[in-house]
Amino acid sequence: MSKTDWLRIRRLLWDDSEHVLIVDDVRQTKPMKQAGKITVSPKVQYCCGNSFRPNSTRRKDNVAEYHTWVIEFDEMPIDEQRALWINSDMPFTLLVFSGNKSLHCYIRTIESVDAETWQRIADALKRIYPTADKKVLTDRARLTRLPDGFRGNVCQEAETTKKRIPLQSLTDWITTHDVTKELRYKGTKELSNKVEVYAIEPPPSPILADKIREMDTAEQLFKENYPDLYRLYDRLIMNRFKAERGRRNECLIELVTFAHDAFSKQVAMKFAECFYRFNAVAFNDPLDQHKQEAAAQWRILDAEYSSRLGSYESEVYRAIPEREQTFFRICRSLAHKEGSEMTLNIPMHHFGHRMELDGKQVSRLIDRFNLYGLIKLVKRGTSHRTGKNGRPEYGKASLYKWNPVTK
Repeated sequence: MSKTDWLRIRRLLWDDSEHVLIVDDVRQTKPMKQAGKITVSPKVQYCCGNSFRPNSTRRKDNVAEYHTWVIEFDEMPIDEQRALWINSDMPFTLLVFSGNKSLHCYIRTIESVDAETWQRIADALKRIYPTADKKVLTDRARLTRLPDGFRGNVCQEAETTKKRIPLQSLTDWITTHDVTKELRYKGTKELSNKVEVYAIEPPPSPILADKIREMDTAEQLFKENYPDLYRLYDRLIMNRFKAERGRRNECLIELVTFAHDAFSKQVAMKFAECFYRFNAVAFNDPLDQHKQEAAAQWRILDAEYSSRLGSYESEVYRAIPEREQTFFRICRSLAHKEGSEMTLNIPMHHFGHRMELDGKQVSRLIDRFNLYGLIKLVKRGTSHRTGKNGRPEYGKASLYKWNPVTK
């Protein structure tokens, strides 16, 4: 196989910027290689059609681009497989002969989709081709035969090479095709004459304009329903964390790590969800996965937090209830900010929004922390009042020093 032929197939399956897994053993989970740097056909057996995050491993939650499905029949005779694809009107990209008993049909769409849409399409194809290998078809991180790779000394030849498929063409074909349960094969012998018809909901075709409208609607509803939290999000999250394609997980970890020292768990999880909903066009992973990963990162931070503290701080922190632990983390984080000289202002309402508490509840927390010896009043604040000119004059929050006593 010439270098030109390999580059044509490689560019058919992956964009140059994608990170792909091409290996010779199904137990290998790395390394990911940038497709644009693979200029010569590797002499190995396997690849994964979807691509992964850089420097990651072959796990479902590490998939970065969802755009490829592979259909394979192990029990259908090879001649019948060829006849099936020759006579099929299903749009596909590539047929690869395994060198033994199967053809692997690659469907590579022009557009990438999110994980949920990928799964819905895989499930629909499984119903259309119920004798296909379900593990190959429905596992987004599954290894399959590398086109023109080698199985020992046998070339896995790319028998038919077409082009990438518009997503709409694939979904249109699925929704107009009768989703039937075909005859199962054991060799060439029919085991059943029963044909069952399934009704499926058409797989959605994600449209950029729709996602943009959903993002705007989500932000507007949050702003209307939670105006105080929206102002907090705008001030502390929106200007600090920017959504980037391919970096949802990294951005989420950074956001939750910051939030652990800034908000209660309830507020932090709301903000993690807002970050997804307000920037959904940049992400492929489903919202449920995003929320589960946010909760998991919070648990990790919770488990290790006390190890960052001095002996007295650690002892007090482990002894106090969850609400006071949240107040502890916020106060300590603000006091340790560069240039703060271990002092912090505690505005009642602002702290209340961070923890979804009212001013009186925050006041009681301040009293408790004075008692514990964790904070000490430096300068008492002032109340809001009306000036001589009739205009409101806003008060100033009390200033405290983080000053934990020691044994």
